[in-house]
Amino acid sequence: MREFWEKTYRRFDPQEPPREPAWIAQRPGSPVVSIARAIARPFEPPHFLLASTPGVGTTTELMRLQRQLSGEEQLLPIFVDLVRHFSDSVRDEGALQSIAPHEVLLLGALAIVRGATEAFEHRWDDLPSKDKLTRLDRAWREISDEEPAKDPTLNVLELASQLLATVVDTAGVPLSGTIGELLTNAGKTAAKVKWTVRLGRNESVLTDQDERSQGLLSAVNDLILYLEHAYKRRIVLIIDGLDRITEVAVAERLFLSSQLIGQLRSSLVLAAPFVLRHSLANPGIRSFKFKVLTNAQVLAPQAPEDPTQTGAEVDFLYELFCLRTKDLADHATAIHDGAMAHLIRYSGGRVRDFVRLVRDAAARAWDADAPQIDMELAEEAVDELRKEYENAVNRRHIEILRGVLDDPEHRLPDDPETPDLLKYFRLLPYANGNEWYYPHPLLTLKLLIRP
Repeated sequence: MREFWEKTYRRFDPQEPPREPAWIAQRPGSPVVSIARAIARPFEPPHFLLASTPGVGTTTELMRLQRQLSGEEQLLPIFVDLVRHFSDSVRDEGALQSIAPHEVLLLGALAIVRGATEAFEHRWDDLPSKDKLTRLDRAWREISDEEPAKDPTLNVLELASQLLATVVDTAGVPLSGTIGELLTNAGKTAAKVKWTVRLGRNESVLTDQDERSQGLLSAVNDLILYLEHAYKRRIVLIIDGLDRITEVAVAERLFLSSQLIGQLRSSLVLAAPFVLRHSLANPGIRSFKFKVLTNAQVLAPQAPEDPTQTGAEVDFLYELFCLRTKDLADHATAIHDGAMAHLIRYSGGRVRDFVRLVRDAAARAWDADAPQIDMELAEEAVDELRKEYENAVNRRHIEILRGVLDDPEHRLPDDPETPDLLKYFRLLPYANGNEWYYPHPLLTLKLLIRP
């Protein structure tokens, strides 16, 4: 079984999205279904914010949305991974925390350029195409105060080549290769080519009414309309990564203080910061419909403390495991039923934690050359992750989390420490009609037990 455990370990990487479209499980109750339906309508292009906390499976759901929309012949869905871009190309992942609206516009435009190049094999050497890229390049340089490029068209194409933006066929396979190949190639490209645009570190605030902001917006919208008219396809821009933003002020600057992003002429779906969910300014966000993706409901809403009762989305995580291993011999008996239930429950429905627990248990099974992940191996994996989650939890945190346990409705605590408990996943959001909250189940094993 060691070959099985090694392959399982490699397929369950908590830091990477599913490497094959066939590994994406169907998630019941996902807002992606209604989003796809709205985008497919021949009306004004809709804009959506999909608010979530990192690790709940947002990237996978957005990839599933792209795959579903790729079956609509009148649409061109383009997926952009900002986390990967800031990490690999910009080489400053922290700068994503300070990204400005006009920077989102630029990255969206570069994604569209790359998407059109791959999907339509569009050549940018004719006069109208050169004009669009020249306008885009000059509009950005007006903002950044950079010297004019010797060849604006080439400059834009080089920048677009460094962005991890993908278009897929009707089977969900990226035109540039599998997700795994794209991630590998993106890393190689980032290593060879230096990203030259400064992002996320601008000290001055550029307002919407500034002529430079409007000039960039006009250039991007002109590019969108040009390509849509040329190929009779409506562009759908799916931007992942903005859910990593943790500061309310930055989130509100993107979507409340500024309307730039909302004025794009394409359909938009953006992974949005969860902090917007509880901002009093939320109803003031114009041009966007607000959707929420919470942790998978693996706990029973009526009795989340009872391990013998389960939530409605337990089967979703079980299917996730099956899809990633079904081509391997012995996959059906690889994890004991009780051990699987244990891993699912104590992941808290946080997809990244479930993937990590499976990976850790697989590593332990490899060590023991075990025929199956039994309850003992599952408990060891859970206990290891429990210790990590207990780190830095102080007396005040314990009081707040115990208060949530005691509250029959499990409402969001009104406490200054609550944002940090959400930010660092000690308190998890769930939804089954109404939104409710519960401490990460790992903390209920020991830390939150009353003496």
